[in-house]
Amino acid sequence: MDIRPIKKQPQSTAPLLPTSIPDELVAEILSRLDVKTIVRFKSVSKSWNTLISDPAFVDKHLQKSSQKQNLIVIWNDNDGYNVSRIPLHRLIGNPSIGIHSHNNSHYLERGCYIAGSCNGLICLFSKYFYITENVGSRHVGHENYSIYFWNPSTGKKSEKLGSFSYSTPLDRLRPFHTLSNSFQFGFGYDDSMKTYKVVAFHAKENKPAPVTSEVKVFSLGGNCWRNIQSFPVIPLNGLNHRHTCLNNGMHLSGTVNWLAGLNDFYSIHEYRYITNVEDFVIISLDLSTETYKQLLLPQGFDEISAVWPVLMTMVLFYGR
Repeated sequence: MDIRPIKKQPQSTAPLLPTSIPDELVAEILSRLDVKTIVRFKSVSKSWNTLISDPAFVDKHLQKSSQKQNLIVIWNDNDGYNVSRIPLHRLIGNPSIGIHSHNNSHYLERGCYIAGSCNGLICLFSKYFYITENVGSRHVGHENYSIYFWNPSTGKKSEKLGSFSYSTPLDRLRPFHTLSNSFQFGFGYDDSMKTYKVVAFHAKENKPAPVTSEVKVFSLGGNCWRNIQSFPVIPLNGLNHRHTCLNNGMHLSGTVNWLAGLNDFYSIHEYRYITNVEDFVIISLDLSTETYKQLLLPQGFDEISAVWPVLMTMVLFYGR
């Protein structure tokens, strides 16, 4: 029998790979991925699901995602609402870039409106109206409101949240004019509590007394509305139900901001009577303290606009 000696295998000088990757390194790698991929990775293991669901990881991913911002464009046509996203760096490099739309009417059904956006999350609210008749044949108008959260990056929409109702007696001669105090909404992020907040307000006309307002705040996770201090000045369009999304609050650095008019220039019908830019002011609500500040208009706003002025911003969201 031919017996051959067994050759010794040369020992490798390469370092051995660790049997497991440290959680810190896993978090660092995952935080650099897009939202859709991260959501899929939640099903890899319980530990990954726990990691990805951790608020600290969410903040880490948000900080890294802010370096690759996208612009979201939403418009309405005969087929419903369309949404498209454009990488901001491509838009800056090529202002004439084409837009590929995706119909999203299933997210924005009839009676559903956009309240605002923050950190790539879009807040929607629905409003449904009906009339009942009470004692004395007096008609009462009822408005039911609910809010939703929609993430365009993942295509997911939350269940109905924060539902509430508002009722008011209707003027027999001008029933729909009475509805001019419908609620309007703003949306932002409270940095101190690490949570999203929705602001709902409506102006109350009490002639001959000055116009007042009712302001509510809904915290994501709190699941209830709280009344807070009224506006020091009524935002423009505060008494116009026909333009529900006009002058919704604009979120900036933990605040929600509205353009307002002094001297009770609160109605769209009275805007034509504003003759001086000093009649305008910005109302800023700090979401952490839930208190207000009145701010001066930015430089360059030195003449009255021919069209209805509002505070607006481009909507940026994160992911690829």
